[in-house]
Amino acid sequence: MVLDDLFPQAPERLVGAGEVAAFIVAFAALIAASVLRQTGIGALDTIWAEDGVIFLDRALETTLPDALGEGYAGYLHVVPRIASEVVSLVPLARAATATTLTAAGIVALSALLVYAASAGHLRSRPLRSLLAAMVVIHPLVAVESLNALALVQWPLTYTAFWLALWRPARAVNAVLAAVALLLIMLSAPLAVIVLPILGVRVLVVPSWRDRLPALLLAVGLAVQVWAALTQPSPSPPTPGGTPAELATVYRILVATPGMFGFALAENLRRTAGGAVGVLALVGWAAVVAAALLPGMQHRLTALVTAVTSPVAMVIGVYARDSSPSVLAAYAQGDRPASTRFAVVPALLLVTVLAFALDRRPLRAVPPQAWRQVGAIAVGALLVVTGMDYFVINDRTGGPAWSPVIVEAVLDCRAGATEVKLQTAPPVESWQFDVPCSALPR
Repeated sequence: MVLDDLFPQAPERLVGAGEVAAFIVAFAALIAASVLRQTGIGALDTIWAEDGVIFLDRALETTLPDALGEGYAGYLHVVPRIASEVVSLVPLARAATATTLTAAGIVALSALLVYAASAGHLRSRPLRSLLAAMVVIHPLVAVESLNALALVQWPLTYTAFWLALWRPARAVNAVLAAVALLLIMLSAPLAVIVLPILGVRVLVVPSWRDRLPALLLAVGLAVQVWAALTQPSPSPPTPGGTPAELATVYRILVATPGMFGFALAENLRRTAGGAVGVLALVGWAAVVAAALLPGMQHRLTALVTAVTSPVAMVIGVYARDSSPSVLAAYAQGDRPASTRFAVVPALLLVTVLAFALDRRPLRAVPPQAWRQVGAIAVGALLVVTGMDYFVINDRTGGPAWSPVIVEAVLDCRAGATEVKLQTAPPVESWQFDVPCSALPR
């Protein structure tokens, strides 16, 4: 049945009394894992471009209600706006640390929601823990989407996928899922990918309580559309990309780094060339085939997950016409560009792997043999992830926030009334003005 496959009833108790402490430890560990990934100038002493120029600047200048209604890049960013308002309450000299920890905290909370929301589909706690960890440590997360409020929308979109499938036993958890979906939709337009799932949910779930997530996501989508139509914004790129280009981008951007990571894929590419991408596609096809074998309990959900992966990438890449930059970087032998568009598709592929490993597909396969297959697959994924744990990204070279603040304070003491603060990367367009009254004396 569609109901039992896509929307199984989750366990009555998701977190036992003895697990609360474990969740707190896991939350802290996920934050630490995210913060420590950035090499060079640390994440705690850098602020990502939009986090300073778009969000923190407005939080310092205006009230939260006014900021919430302001679009950027053609859509609303409610979660980053609220988070930036919290950051604005700390001294400006500590803004880098506060912004980084807040962004990492949001992603860590998203990971824990994935763990909770997958309880009805995956009986294996280690596999659910793996999915939660991948929200933070997957190789594709680190390049563009690490510890930045402006980019939490990508892990939030993956969380929305699981929230759309989650049918918790308790009303309070159903309301939590619905409110979370509303906030995500008001911050991440790509969350529209879960709309077909919620449409099916409305048709098959038995109660109005279970339909609340669909209702609130629809409200969030309507508000986003209204904002896009009524607010002035820079002209977006003309959508573009042929089917052949988009298929190539999926292989380059999602399948290959999703299977081999960056470091291993680059080494393999030197010896095997384009065959690496073909091998990655064959590997993921085998994973999908395993998840769809007879006897698997959630074959329909696995199929929906596998189909949503390329759909999510195509929507993002086509809407922003990012195919040329991705293909150009690949032709030059560089790491893929626009990797933020690959975060959700890659996490969905890992999800299909979890479905494939959660249950033994055929009785003819001995349980011990299947456990060994699962251990090898998960071990290989963790090895690849470990190889790409530490990352060089656009924040690695700074500038460090501490000396930026020191220089600004010296300028204020020399007579300036307003100074410019530089965020990372060190490009002139990523500076914002603050009055000297906001800086330490």
